[in-house]
Amino acid sequence: NFGTTDNYNTEMFERFHIDFCKEGWYASNGRNERPQMISWLTRREKVASFQSYLKMSMEDEEEEFSHSRFRDHRVILTKRPHRLHQNILDVMQNHSCKGFKKDLITYLNSQLAHSHSRGQLRNMDLPFSHIDIYHGFKFCLESLGNDVDFDQLEEADFVKAQPPVSHKAGRFDTVVVMDDPDCESTGLTDPLAYVEWYTPLKSAAEDYHEMYTVKKPLLSSDGSLPGKVIPLSCIRQTCQLVP
Repeated sequence: NFGTTDNYNTEMFERFHIDFCKEGWYASNGRNERPQMISWLTRREKVASFQSYLKMSMEDEEEEFSHSRFRDHRVILTKRPHRLHQNILDVMQNHSCKGFKKDLITYLNSQLAHSHSRGQLRNMDLPFSHIDIYHGFKFCLESLGNDVDFDQLEEADFVKAQPPVSHKAGRFDTVVVMDDPDCESTGLTDPLAYVEWYTPLKSAAEDYHEMYTVKKPLLSSDGSLPGKVIPLSCIRQTCQLVP
C-alpha cells in the first residue's frame, strides 16, 4: 500500500533472489540443497572480498584518496536548473531553511584570500539576490572495501531536495557528508549544496540495536537549524533514518 522505499525498487530484491537463491540451487546437486547453497555463496563472497582487497593493496592509497574522494567524484545534474533566477528570500521560505543566507555568506567568505571576521560578517550582505536551484542530482557511489560487486557495475545514488508544490509534499533526503578540515575545497566553480545538520554521531553504536542515534540539534538564536553550504562533491551517499 505504501510502495517502495525511497531510492529502492522491487526489482532489486528480485535480483537478490537470483544471485543468492537460484544460482546457489543450480550449483547444488538438488539433494539437501540448503547447506550446499550456503557453502557456495560463502565461498563466492570470500573470493570477491579477496579480489577487492588485492585491488586496494595494489593501488597507491594516497593517490586514490586525493583523486577518488574529491577531484574525480562524478556528479550528474540536469542540463538546466529546475528553477532559474530565484530570489534568495523565496528560496529560504519555500525550502524552510532560515539560515541559508547567513551560511552562504560564511561559505563565500571562506573562499576569499583575505576573509572577514565574524563581527564583520554580521553587517555584510550578498552581492547578488537571485540564484538557480536544482531539486536533485545523481552521483556515482565510491567503491567501499567491504562491498561485494559481482557484476562490477557502477552503482548510482539519487538525492532529492524538492519543496512542496500545491498538494504534493516536499522531499528532502538525508545524506552522509564528508565534513573535515582536511577536505579539499572545490572553490566557486562547482555546484554547491546546503545541508542542515543532525547532532554528531557518537564514537560507538548503541548497545541494544547496534545503530547510531541522531536527532535535531538546538535552534540558533535566529530560530534556524545549524547548517552549512558545501561543495556537492562532499556528499558521499544517501541514508535512511528509522524513527
